[in-house]
Amino acid sequence: MSNPKAIENYERFLAFVEARYNEADWEDFVLPNRLDLNKKMIARECEFDRKRITENSKIKAKYNEVKADLIAKGILIEDNSTPSEQHSAKATTGKSSVDKRMLKKSQETNAALEEQLYKTTKELEEAKAKLKRLTAIEDYLLATGRL
Repeated sequence: MSNPKAIENYERFLAFVEARYNEADWEDFVLPNRLDLNKKMIARECEFDRKRITENSKIKAKYNEVKADLIAKGILIEDNSTPSEQHSAKATTGKSSVDKRMLKKSQETNAALEEQLYKTTKELEEAKAKLKRLTAIEDYLLATGRL
């Protein structure tokens, strides 16, 4: 590892790992399924690209050590599924995230339409009240012979 940037990234990762052990807050960096750590969050904390975790051999080795240690401590769960099952799970997760995005967009559209409906209903009620008032004035003018 003669690249100075790679050495700097490795040192940042080591500092991150040490800080997590000192503060005992690994749970903040665990994925919801508890099978792995959130590499994107870790990379953000270390101020480097997420791919450095898997492409830098020293960081990857240390990452695997940390992961094994967290599995031993019970913070992470060991993934015993076959590669095809893992692929199916990732595909399902991808589909559910697309579904969540579509649901969120639908909810936002629904909220905007409800707001528009509320405003239109309010304008209609105001127009009806004004029409009622003007009709009463017209009836009065007809009754008094001024129209």
